[in-house]
Amino acid sequence: RQASYDNGQRYTPKPLDPLMVNDLRRLHRCARIRHAYRKNQGALDSLLRHKTELYLSVKRDVRNPSTPLSVAGYTSWSNVSSMCLVSEYMILMCQTIGNFTSSRDIPVWYKIQDMQPPLSMEDLKLRDGENPFLRSARIIKHLKSATDSKKPGSHSTSGAKAYVQCTSPIRRYHDLYNHY
Repeated sequence: RQASYDNGQRYTPKPLDPLMVNDLRRLHRCARIRHAYRKNQGALDSLLRHKTELYLSVKRDVRNPSTPLSVAGYTSWSNVSSMCLVSEYMILMCQTIGNFTSSRDIPVWYKIQDMQPPLSMEDLKLRDGENPFLRSARIIKHLKSATDSKKPGSHSTSGAKAYVQCTSPIRRYHDLYNHY
């Protein structure tokens, strides 16, 4: 829901625009179809979506410095629908530009990501007593860090034959170069 505040700073939700809701549903449906296609092409990202990020907070009571530090931890899941929707369309753009530039010999920076050693079908299955998080950690061990190249090559996580990072020209130099 969209938020709004009246003069008394009380929160009153506004109803969502039905046309916007319909558009978002269609975008989500198309993203799911696209993700299924990439998965069939060998993309590994759906197997890695179960990883979490661990955040630690370390605090000391400033009023009583002799007390021990308190440590609290929490996890953050990276597979929220809105994040998956945006990332799917970003991957689509990176693959589209990669295919376009490689087929026309346009010089750009490609991202290449190999697997060493290659994964077998057995590696993709959950093992006895293993949860999706542990499987993700095991699969990540096979992936080498993505490297930059002037020649196209496969990008294992996205399942692309040619992948050009181009969606953040404000933050990354190669994206800016590729836009140019």
